[in-house]
Amino acid sequence: MRTRSRRAVEAARGLIEELGLREPSEIDVELIAAYMGVHVSFRPLRNQEGHLLRAGDSGLVVVDEAATLSSKWRFVVGHELGHFMLHPDEDQLHVCTESSLRETGRITTQEFEANDFAAELLMPSSMFGPRVERMGGGPPTIWEVSALARAFDTSLTATALRFILHTQEACALAHVTEGRIDWWARTRAFVPRLRQGCLLYTSPSPRDVEES
Repeated sequence: MRTRSRRAVEAARGLIEELGLREPSEIDVELIAAYMGVHVSFRPLRNQEGHLLRAGDSGLVVVDEAATLSSKWRFVVGHELGHFMLHPDEDQLHVCTESSLRETGRITTQEFEANDFAAELLMPSSMFGPRVERMGGGPPTIWEVSALARAFDTSLTATALRFILHTQEACALAHVTEGRIDWWARTRAFVPRLRQGCLLYTSPSPRDVEES
């Protein structure tokens, strides 16, 4: 796992403390945005997840309507709020794409910082860490991660990445397309080293599916 941006994490923690938030249910990202002077709007967007328009001390975050089909939109808003707070010299119109929200990949330092801010804002270590520690013994399961995602109203992917940061268990998360790894993340205890683009498994052919 890469090193987290200390200033991004501290900025999110400071905001959580300033607002006096103590439970996941209190993390209303739209209200937090309003508190920061940022309005959140939703409409269909093409080739982007969201964008930020800044005007002095005020801002507008526009999120792709498709993101509202899941909890992903909350991370998009948190990501843009990270830009708003951490990058005051950002262009007037800053666009974030799917790749900007990924944990790994060739993205800029500012995008990583915005991701770190969003993760700490939506899944604060003070709330997330104790829940991970209270999990039962043995290897972690996807069902436990799913329960955390429901508790924090976050996507399964974002929650799994956060889980990897907090658990001591040996586990990894990989995004796979047609059997090949697009990106992956692991805990320190996970020994095998995966590579982007390597073949993880062979997808069955249409004939194999029909015969089965």
